[in-house]
Amino acid sequence: MKLGIIGGTGVSSIFGEEDNLKVQSRRLFDRDYLVGEIENHEVVFLQRHAKGSAPHLIDHLWNLRVMRHEEVDQILALTACGSLKPTAPPGTFAVPHDYVDLTHYNKSSISSQRHPVPHPPFGNGRDKMWQALLAYEEQADQEIILEPAGVIVSIRGPRFATKAESTFYAQQGWSFINMTTAPEASVALELEIPYSILAVVTDFDSGCPGVHEPATYELIKERFALASQRLKSIIPMFLGFADCDEDDTRN
Repeated sequence: MKLGIIGGTGVSSIFGEEDNLKVQSRRLFDRDYLVGEIENHEVVFLQRHAKGSAPHLIDHLWNLRVMRHEEVDQILALTACGSLKPTAPPGTFAVPHDYVDLTHYNKSSISSQRHPVPHPPFGNGRDKMWQALLAYEEQADQEIILEPAGVIVSIRGPRFATKAESTFYAQQGWSFINMTTAPEASVALELEIPYSILAVVTDFDSGCPGVHEPATYELIKERFALASQRLKSIIPMFLGFADCDEDDTRN
C-alpha cells in the first residue's frame, strides 16, 4: 500500500532518523512535500498548512491533487482538534467516524470540474487505525486515552468558536472540533481516494460542559508537536494492519 499522509499543525515530517536516507523532497503544483519509506512502504507526506497558510486560506484542491498525482492508495489525515466532551481530555487520540462541514469554503469541491460527482463512503481505514491504536496502547510506557469514534465538526477559521457556538455543537452530540478536516475529506472523497483521520485532542473547546480552558494557537501547536513522536510510532502499526487486510483479500 502506498500511503499519503497530510500533517497538521506542528508536524513537519513523520519520517524518523532511520528513514532520512530514503526521503526525497519534491515539488508539484507549488507544493513542497516528502516521499520516503516507512516499514518498506512508500509514503507521501505533505504539510497541510503550506507556507504557514491560515486554515481558511488552505487550498485543499491542490493539496489533494498532489496525492492523486502520486497515486496513493489511502490518505491518513493527522489533525489537531478541540474536545466538545469532558471524557476526551487533551492528549486523547481519536478516530472520528463522520464529520460536519460548517466551513463554507469555496475550494472544498471539484464538482464544477467533474460530472457526475462520486460519493464514496467516508472513513475507509478507520478499523485499521483503531487496531493500530490498541496495539500501541499495549506497548506504550504511558497511559493514553483512545476514542474509537465521534463526529468532528469543522468551522470556518481563523477565529475559534464562540462559547455559544461551541455549546451548540456540543449539544448536537458532536465530539470534536477543528477547521480543516471536513473540506479536506470532501475533496479526497470526490477524487475517490480513501480517507481516514487520526485526531489528537489538544484542548477543551469553550463550550465543553463543565470545563474551562482558554485555547490559544501556541497551546494547540505545542501539544500537537508533543504528540508527534507517538504519531511516528503509530503509523508503522497502521501500515502493518493494512498489510494484513491486503493479504486476506488476496487469499
